[in-house]
Amino acid sequence: MPDGDRFERRLRGKGWRSVYRLGCSGASTNAVADRVMGVVANVFRTESIEGVRKIFAELQEALDVLGNPLFRETLSQRAFRDLSSNIQALVGGEGFPEMSRLSEDAALRTFCELDGAGEGASEEAIAQRFAENLVWGLTERRCLSAVRDGMG
Repeated sequence: MPDGDRFERRLRGKGWRSVYRLGCSGASTNAVADRVMGVVANVFRTESIEGVRKIFAELQEALDVLGNPLFRETLSQRAFRDLSSNIQALVGGEGFPEMSRLSEDAALRTFCELDGAGEGASEEAIAQRFAENLVWGLTERRCLSAVRDGMG
């Protein structure tokens, strides 16, 4: 049995095997990214995303606090603690589903990235960065972590 088959069997969920096959075939990065986006869109259609919406709202609220340039560092630390605490409560209240945990990671990563940039971000920029981090988290969790040894 070829090694690729062994790694491919580890994948669960609609579409992730095709991402793996395409990634191993030498296809362009854009083709693989398009396939990943299709699979992630399917995940959003088939799973509850109410927790994702709530977490994104918490992220926006935390980043709004940083709009004031005075005492930014102090506000940033407090906003991060509050964001982390509020998200943990949301995720715990939902029973720690995978999408909520991945959204938590994406929100905290997004906060740190945008806070580190030192400038305010529009709602659209926040949404885009959060979505990128969430898509990466889903791809890492559902595909790359299972087949890392077989790719590349």
